[in-house]
Amino acid sequence: MGVVLREAEIVLAEAGKPLHYREITQRILARGLWKTEGKTPDETVSAQLSVDIINHAQASLFQRTSKGIFALRAWSLPEFNSGVGRAVPTDGSTETVSADIPARAYTFTDAAEKILEQFSNKKPMHYRDITNTVSRGKRYDSVCDPSLPEHCTAQ
Repeated sequence: MGVVLREAEIVLAEAGKPLHYREITQRILARGLWKTEGKTPDETVSAQLSVDIINHAQASLFQRTSKGIFALRAWSLPEFNSGVGRAVPTDGSTETVSADIPARAYTFTDAAEKILEQFSNKKPMHYRDITNTVSRGKRYDSVCDPSLPEHCTAQ
């Protein structure tokens, strides 16, 4: 774990509550244990926290609880899913995000796999085509979840 992540963990633990990445950055710099000549230290902190969450998923010490807001995963707060735009429970509950779509979060890899299953006709797809499929509104969770046929819609 790098200096920024160690310091972010300490800052969050001392705060005892989720903080915006800009506030985390200010507190890290105030502690004087991380110095940067970069022009956007806020973005560096945000990126490092985000990458840690992506790379380690539930094993990460951190979680995003809202746009730009990070917390310690040990606090067991609702997880923010930027694809949906609001917090999504990670406890396996069936709470819904909307009346039509069950709340769930997919990693990019999981979502790409689901898109390939539904839209590739068993042929390779370039990552841009996978991304464009999502951009055109053919989100996996809003198209069809085979385990929940009542949520399938024709495209």
